[in-house]
Amino acid sequence: MEINGIHYFICAAELLSFTKAAEECFITQTAMSQHIQSMEKELGFQLFNRSTRKMELTPAGREFYLNMKALYHNYYQSVDKSRSLANGVAGHLTIEVGSIVEGMVFAPRFKKIQDLLPSVQIRIRVVHPYKMIDHLKHNKCDITIGFPYEPESDKDIQTRFVSEFRDYLMVNRDSPLLHFPLRSLSDIREGTLVLPDWSKMPNTQRFMQQRLKELSLGEDCRIESENIYSLDEITLFVSINRDAFSIVPEYVVGDLYNNVVVLSQGAPNLKTSVTSLAFSSHNDNPVIPQAVSCICDTRIPLSY
Repeated sequence: MEINGIHYFICAAELLSFTKAAEECFITQTAMSQHIQSMEKELGFQLFNRSTRKMELTPAGREFYLNMKALYHNYYQSVDKSRSLANGVAGHLTIEVGSIVEGMVFAPRFKKIQDLLPSVQIRIRVVHPYKMIDHLKHNKCDITIGFPYEPESDKDIQTRFVSEFRDYLMVNRDSPLLHFPLRSLSDIREGTLVLPDWSKMPNTQRFMQQRLKELSLGEDCRIESENIYSLDEITLFVSINRDAFSIVPEYVVGDLYNNVVVLSQGAPNLKTSVTSLAFSSHNDNPVIPQAVSCICDTRIPLSY
């Protein structure tokens, strides 16, 4: 039984006239009558009571009509949804970021995805960066945003440059570092430098260790990183430890937190940090190409 045949029957059941139903379906009255007879033969029961005065549905025909009308509607609804999925204009998209702050920074570009694809359900999830590669490979997420060093070394992951941010020094609001000028990190003689724990991300760890070596941190400073994975956790640590400080990207500048200060003026001459997005080469989610284009679109300003 073809879907067009179900449509012919529904028209005949609603109009209770083969002639009118044939006109509605752009076929002849003879073709409509033959189709209904063929359907009744296939089903094994009569759909219509026919008389010279009027035509009406049999009880079995009435029940069949109600079920077929719902099926016909669901069929085309399913076709529309599946076609939208295939064309990347509907479906789901999960993006992972390393902290709430990073999620807010890229919010304008996430909004652009939603504006372009209103039928796509977008979920932004905060996870520890070391989990992102595994999530991409097992389709637990579609796109991740963060440092490029781990995904660039994986043959199954593709990366795209998103943005570059200047690094600044973040200190506790009561830090003694606020009371004397700093030309470089080597001027900081003591204190606790708070950094993310890169031990589960070997490529990122090697890059950061080399960078830290180039910054020439004072000899009496110690580094705290164990079990610290996100910018949120770093900020909390600095906010409650007077001697703590950290290196953070420029989008943290501002009044996001009451207990920390970001030295955007007269701070040590730090470098820049690169942010990239990553996605699995084996993920066939059709929404990904348009989402990648929006996140990488430098014409859309970031929120900081």
